[in-house]
Parts: sequence; C-alpha cells; structure tokens
Amino acid sequence: MLLAISSVSSKRPIKNDEIFTVRATDYAHIYDMPLNQAYEAMKDAAERLMNRKVRTFDNHNRSEEAFQVMEWARYAYGEGYVQLEFGKYFRPYISRLSTEFTSYELRRIASLSSPHTIRIFEMIWQYKRTGVYSLSVDTLRLRLDLGKSYMRWGNIRQHVLEPAIEELNEKAGLSISYTTKNEGRKVVGITLRFEDTLAPVVSLSDKESMGDQEQESSGEACI
Repeated sequence: MLLAISSVSSKRPIKNDEIFTVRATDYAHIYDMPLNQAYEAMKDAAERLMNRKVRTFDNHNRSEEAFQVMEWARYAYGEGYVQLEFGKYFRPYISRLSTEFTSYELRRIASLSSPHTIRIFEMIWQYKRTGVYSLSVDTLRLRLDLGKSYMRWGNIRQHVLEPAIEELNEKAGLSISYTTKNEGRKVVGITLRFEDTLAPVVSLSDKESMGDQEQESSGEACI
C-alpha cells in the first residue's frame, strides 16, 4: 500500500474511481527481490489489503470510525502490474500520507519483518520534525490491533514494543528510546523519542544556499 501511496500527488485530492498502478519492477527494486517473485508478492499484498480496515479516533467527540482501505484491485496476469482503487472514506487520508512516505522512506522499511514494526514506523514518522511521539497504552493497543492477547503492559513491552524498536534501530536508520507514564504502579502511556541517523549533514554553504532560496521564494503564495 505504501508503494502506491508514494506515487500519489499531495497537491490535489484523489478523484473518484481513480486507479493506481503498482509495477513489479518497482516492487522488486524497493523490496530487493527477484522480478518473478515480485508480482506474486504484490498480488498477495493486494488481497490482504482488500480485507483490511482502518480505524480513526475522535477524542473530542468520543467516537470511533472504521472503513475499508481498498475498494477494488485488478491483477494483470503476465503484464507485471497490479491496479488498485482506494476506499471512498480512506481517500482523504492518502494525500497526507503521500507527503510522509516517499520511495526513500519505503527503502528504509523494506527489510522490516514485523507488521507491528512497520506500523510503529508509520506512527512515529508523522512526527519526524519533532522526534517525539506520545500516546496511551490503550491507544497503542488499538492502533496495532493487538487484541486481548496483549492486555498486560509486560506482554506489549516484551513481545511488541521493544522488538520493534530494536528492529527499527538496526534496519531503518533510526535511534529510538522510550519512557513510560505511570499511574501508581500501572503503565498507562509511553513517549517515543527518535533521531534520524540517515539524515544528511547540512554544511554551512548548504545552509547559506537554502537561505538564499527562501529569500527568493518569499514572495510566492503557498496554497
């Protein structure tokens, strides 16, 4: 899904019935696999997405919504591509996500093995400008769809959170740590702090050049 999202323009909303194409050559390049395996992997991924739902939470109105990610998928046998149509209620979120997940970010997470690790990356990467993300344990449980198997904080910490942090530190070019928020002896929230260890170092000349560019464009309107 992120490979399709990375091709979406963040400058305009998605049109009704707009179709996106994911090619096996791109998939093979991003996920470093043989081309003959890429198409089958895409097809399997599309089938899983057809059954995947997204939940949104409105703390102010104390409400929750759930909707389908995908509306439609087409597998072009022998043609090396899959076509996808995002769900009606999921479309408004796509342009926002496309600004966060370029092909560069996809290469970071291509080797991640756990769905929980990928989801945590998606969650924290939205806060890459500050490098700080806080949430309650209940929200973490819901967003990772952990279910009743992980009602105890110790299970979440040992089997989900710390393995995900270790994998992200090793494979995604991040340095992540976390602290907990307690009410008495109970852990009720966590704060994740992270740094991008792959971020390019900006030299003084680069900063001066960026400053000149900002001055030149300061009269342009941003929409």
